[in-house]
This record gives sequence, C-alpha cells and structure tokens, in this order.
Amino acid sequence: MAVALVGVAAAFGVGAKSFMQRQVGWNPDGLFNSFTVLPFNQYPNEDKQRTFHTALLARLNKIPGVEHAALETNIPVYSLSSPKPLVIEGYAAVEPGREPTTETAAVSPDYFATLRIPLKQGALFSATLTDKDPLVAVVNEAFARQFWPGQNPIGRRVRVDKSDKWLQIVGVVGDVQMIVRLDTPATRLQLYTPLLQSPTRYFGITLRTAPAPESLTPSVRAAVAALDSSVLVNQPGTVRAIAERSLANLDLIVLNLALSAGMGLLIAAVGLFGVISQLTQQRTRDIGVRMALGARHGDIVRLILHEGLRLLLIGMAFGIPGYFVLGRILQRAMPEMPLPGLWLLLINLAVLGSTMLLACYLPARRAAKVDPMVALRAE
Repeated sequence: MAVALVGVAAAFGVGAKSFMQRQVGWNPDGLFNSFTVLPFNQYPNEDKQRTFHTALLARLNKIPGVEHAALETNIPVYSLSSPKPLVIEGYAAVEPGREPTTETAAVSPDYFATLRIPLKQGALFSATLTDKDPLVAVVNEAFARQFWPGQNPIGRRVRVDKSDKWLQIVGVVGDVQMIVRLDTPATRLQLYTPLLQSPTRYFGITLRTAPAPESLTPSVRAAVAALDSSVLVNQPGTVRAIAERSLANLDLIVLNLALSAGMGLLIAAVGLFGVISQLTQQRTRDIGVRMALGARHGDIVRLILHEGLRLLLIGMAFGIPGYFVLGRILQRAMPEMPLPGLWLLLINLAVLGSTMLLACYLPARRAAKVDPMVALRAE
C-alpha cells in the first residue's frame, strides 16, 4: 500500500507542476485580463457596441507599456465557448445532433499577437475590415486537418451554430490548449470571428505588457471611464493569477496526498520495524547459538536483513501493480495532466527500500550486540 500510495502521490504532484508549465500554444505570461458588460439600455444595438469597442481599443493602445491590446469574448483558460455545431460547404448534410462541433471566440484583430498564437497559413483579420465586408473566420490547425487534409483551407466556407450565413476562412493559426482544463475538451476544433462583425455587450480586455500586468488596472479603468463612467472593469489581474486561482484546489489535493503518502510511509516503516523486532526476539536463542559457534556481527545483521528484504520484495511485488492501476485511474480522470514516466517509480522504490531497510537494520544491529551467554539462557 505504501508503494502504491507514495508513488501515485508523487506522480500527481510532479504531474500538477508539469501541467502548469507545459506548452499550450500561446503565452499566458505578461498578460492583463478583465471583463466588462455594456449596459443594455445604452448599447442596445450592434452599431453602438461596435463604436464603443473601436474607441476603447484606441485608448488601450495608448496606455504606456502596452505592446498589444485586444478585445475578445474569451481567452483559452478553460474553454473558448461551449461546442457549437458546424456545417462545412461541400460536405454531405449530417443529421441533427451528430454534426461536428467547434469552440468559437469573437476577437479584435490584435488578439493573436496579444496571446502570441502563431499564424500558420493565410492571413489574420485586417485592421481595415468593416461590418459591410463578407463574413470571415480564422480556424486552428486541427480544424483544417480534419476537413481539408493536405489541401488549402483558405477560401473554404463554413456555417456555425445553425446560422444561415457562411463564413469564409482567411487564415489558419496554431492549436491552443486550455491552461486550467484537466479533462479532455469535447472538441479540439477552434474558430475565431472578427469582433467587429459580431459585436457583443459582454467582452474581455486582454493586454500584452512589458511592465507588471496588474499595474495596468488604474489605466484600464481610466480608459473605460473616459468613454462611459457607468461601465465597470471587472476582476482585473494577470492571466497567470487567474489560472492559479482556478487550480488552487489542485494544490490542496497535492498537499493532502503528500500528507497521506507520508503517513503511509511512516506506518509501513514502523510496522516493518515491529515485525522484524518481534522476529528477532523470537530467534534470540538461535542467534546466541550462531554467535557461540563463531558467527560474526555482520553474519547476524545479514540474517535479520534477509527477513526484512523478503518482506520488502513481497510488498513491492503487490505494490507496483497497484501503482500502475491507480496511475491509470488518475490518467483517465485527468487526461490532460502529463504524468511522469518510470523514472519516478524507480526513485520511489529507492526511497521506500532505503526507509524499510533502515527499519530492518535497527533491530538487526541490536540483535548482533547481544551477549551469546545471555542469548543461550533466554527462554
């Protein structure tokens, strides 16, 4: 049980640390993020929403230290959106409920530069794009591979979420992963539309900055208030802080597992120490006879350690399969978490083995120091 428990606890801890540091296809460091909602009575239609977005972007880009500024409906923290059904031009119609799905986000032109999502093919949204231009979209590489493998996706058309309007693909960007999502998303497909062509009252503000991102909060609030003092900037802070808050429970789980594993290791060591001590006590006369016949100190120590080593190997023989079973269960529950390989199991076995051998050595050393005459008179 100690082998399985300590091993899985260590694997979970290492996996949690690797999860936060893994490559996700974009850079969450150095980003300021907040969200705001435009009052419905003041911004009831898309034209007024679009005007506010344009004016706000101009002010955000003038804030000292801001390298890129973007407005968006979401960033890849947990998901871009709920999965939405797709219709692909040139593909046979699919019965309702079985359509392919995609996550979507409406973004301003500088969104990809702000998050540092690389362009792979085609072009991004032009700064000169207007709401009168044909509707366009940018998709990720997984989207292009699924529907046009080995072909050029630029110029293809799709419809999203039962809309009757076609979106023309103008670019392909890299795949991004959600930085706090431990389970597998319902879809790996991602589609971006220009915020200018699909404005919304609810949107996020994301800034790429050289100074500490949290230091921009007063400037962002001032930029928004200059346009409309009734519009609030909600939950301002860094994207990394948002991720750490979302994964705070993960740290608690790691701590609890570490404490449980430590207690399991301690109980196993104390238990083995007690067993070997009892076995040694029962063999007192045997040890005395061996010593009287010329057995040396090292011979007695090896004799007792042999008993402990046998128990240790039996425990490992049952514990290692248990470790793999628990690891498989953990991987299924959290498929996005990268668990370490066999190297961690070997380290765990070395630590456990050393601890258990120490628990065996203490009674062995004590037995080797027994006076042979006292041992021979023992009952």
